[in-house]
Amino acid sequence: CDALIQLTGARYLDLDTVPTDTYEQDQFNSRGGITELLAHHVKRTKWKPSVFIQAANACIYPARYDF
Repeated sequence: CDALIQLTGARYLDLDTVPTDTYEQDQFNSRGGITELLAHHVKRTKWKPSVFIQAANACIYPARYDF
């Protein structure tokens, strides 16, 4: 595999959501948890990617009602 690209993650800036501790943990898990899982499995594979790219979607797309 030449590259592993990870673009997952729950939507962060939603105007209808109050950021509680549980919400913040869910946000972390939606990015960090997947990254840890991928890294774990990459370590166990015979063929390693040359590059591992990760990006989150926060601040790329406007939140709802933000025009």
